[in-house]
Amino acid sequence: VTSFFRDNRPFEALKRELEHYIKAKSDNVLRIWCVGCSTGEEPYSISMILHEILGERISEYAIQIFATDIDKNAIHYARNAKYPESALKKLPSSIRNKYFNVSGEQFEVVKKAKANVIFSVHDVNNDPPFLRLDLITCRNLMIYFNVELQNQLLATFHYALHVDGLLMLGQSESVGVYQEQYRALSKTAKIYQSVFFGKQ
Repeated sequence: VTSFFRDNRPFEALKRELEHYIKAKSDNVLRIWCVGCSTGEEPYSISMILHEILGERISEYAIQIFATDIDKNAIHYARNAKYPESALKKLPSSIRNKYFNVSGEQFEVVKKAKANVIFSVHDVNNDPPFLRLDLITCRNLMIYFNVELQNQLLATFHYALHVDGLLMLGQSESVGVYQEQYRALSKTAKIYQSVFFGKQ
């Protein structure tokens, strides 16, 4: 089950944390990985958040949002970027009008919000991770994994993130035994910051 800005409060918290993170960055490069992106609503939502944060300054940034899923049919659907009205029903009209065009009985994500999203089929448990990342979102995927696979994934994410990079998990997930590697920024929104030994 997915929709744009699913469980809205965590996305509000993510926007706040991204604003702080981007302000503190020393360069204008943003690399983001949406793991288990399904039919694409989440990576497009993050693209919209970045447009809201950066406004006209977004053209000054090199942004890549890697959106991956093991399901090739879901990835094909996501690339098409057309959704039924039900996927937008909880969106405020300002966001709906700004980031969607009516396409028949469907709503298509506007070009500027699609431009930086790169979809690919990827098996997170077996394929190499993306690297030098500023943000990883992996929401409600680990609940389907056993503890060993969860720990493997959390270690992979830590390796893939920049120092101070952000990790967003689902509401029923946590960093488990990796509490020394991830600092909680928002316990309710399940947003963490990557911590490396020797850097507090």
